[in-house]
Amino acid sequence: MTLCVTPQHFCRISFAMLTTAMLLAMTATAQDEMPLPLLRIKEAYHTANQLSTELWSDPIPYANMPVLYYNTETQQEYLINHPSPDPKIYTPTLHEISGKPVYKRVQGLTVPQPMAVCCQRISGQPTIILAWNLLKQTENLITIFIHEGFHYFQFSAFFDSGADLMGLQLLLAKGSNSYPRGDLENEFDLFVEGKLLFQDIWSAQDARDLVATETIRRARLDNQSRLYEDYALLMEGTAFAVETHAFQKLRTNRYPTLIPEGVDPQYSHFQRKSLGQLYDSEKPLINRENVPSGVGGTAAYLYGRSIARLLDALKTSNPSLDWQKGLFPKQFGAGLDPKTIPSRFLEYISVNNLSQRLRHAVPISPDAARETHKNTRQRLLTEDAASRLTEKKHIEDNLSTYPFENGWSYIIETGEFIYPRLDNPMELESFANGLTEVFFKGYASIETARKNLTIEPATIPVVIDLLTGTIRFKDLSLSQESPRLICEDVSTEVCTNLTLELPGLRLRAKSAIVDVSSERRETKVRLIQKSPPNR
Repeated sequence: MTLCVTPQHFCRISFAMLTTAMLLAMTATAQDEMPLPLLRIKEAYHTANQLSTELWSDPIPYANMPVLYYNTETQQEYLINHPSPDPKIYTPTLHEISGKPVYKRVQGLTVPQPMAVCCQRISGQPTIILAWNLLKQTENLITIFIHEGFHYFQFSAFFDSGADLMGLQLLLAKGSNSYPRGDLENEFDLFVEGKLLFQDIWSAQDARDLVATETIRRARLDNQSRLYEDYALLMEGTAFAVETHAFQKLRTNRYPTLIPEGVDPQYSHFQRKSLGQLYDSEKPLINRENVPSGVGGTAAYLYGRSIARLLDALKTSNPSLDWQKGLFPKQFGAGLDPKTIPSRFLEYISVNNLSQRLRHAVPISPDAARETHKNTRQRLLTEDAASRLTEKKHIEDNLSTYPFENGWSYIIETGEFIYPRLDNPMELESFANGLTEVFFKGYASIETARKNLTIEPATIPVVIDLLTGTIRFKDLSLSQESPRLICEDVSTEVCTNLTLELPGLRLRAKSAIVDVSSERRETKVRLIQKSPPNR
């Protein structure tokens, strides 16, 4: 109770009320001062919850999903929406998200995965891991959140008690390694499948041609390779289909937001088309020049998403084809021996996957499949496409020694991790086949994190060792044995502001040590991390 008397006196406020008011004010201030990464995660929960019933035949339980956010630069780690974190490891902060306290790790980090991933068990609960670099743009975070949250839905649907996806993914490693990346016939058929899949409208004949080609191609795969492909298409393909659907809804509907405009300079409330290429363009997959052989990485996302879109298109003329219903059923209850879960899970995947559902929707006899496959390949596999794919196989078979044969070789040693920026951002996933050395052709640009090297659009093949940051390519048009690398200034052995102009490739670097060997017909460039002082 508050008693107010004359102005010469004062208002007496009970101690309990004063304490409560102070705590509420402190909490409000803490919420107002929530770190921007946490504010973005709060927005991601808010947005995903609004979409939870619009993206799949069953509700997606984004509201139940725990998230661990970490920043290796600041050594910060937060646990969000977790029902029961270990109090010895995590302590509550004054911040709240989804009505639950945000917890902070007392000391150190959890040794998390380097990117977004589902799921890792934290205090016994399957938890989404989000790395700090993914939270720099709210649109990116929300679509990643929706994608990884669908994985959480997949596994919480499969398993009563959730699942540690990381352990299950290890079972697919052998399949990934055994996939026939060097099989040119497989490349040709995947090219044809891409031509059929990556279009806006399908005819009944397109669907029949696709099923025939896929049936013949998959018959050449061994069981482990088929299982790897089934897993990739089902798990990643459907997640990317959901992510795409969510982005399209967010682009066309202005859902209520928590972040006021202007508070987060990186957040445009999905009115900007910054991610349009990611969801609207599949052109790089049509010619498959930039994708390592096999349905992995980018191909798993785009092939699976396109099969899902095709199944949706077939459903319009056949409403009974409800392909989503029961795709992720409660298969493994709490009473199941945990040791048998992996084998049971992979057994389910092998007989309940997108390819099986597509073939069920478009049945075709073996004889008809062989004839249709032959005619389809003759129609869609042009001589130019076959030549490009053959060149791609030749380079991939000789990655460790490329550049090879004639021409002047260039080897650029950046000394840091390389992340190419390609025409389609999803192609950043194209090295997710267990490879560190990757062949690219026709990329948008390569830029090091310190911006001391830029390579702009190239039509010539480039091989990149992503982890060491070594870039290799060759100049086939060189008519004389002298490199085209030009230095603006040379101080001792250091070359400052160097440029390289080749047909189809332009390189700029701030500072490097250059070694030219006429005998080996080779130029090596080693970047210097810090430019020398101006003279």
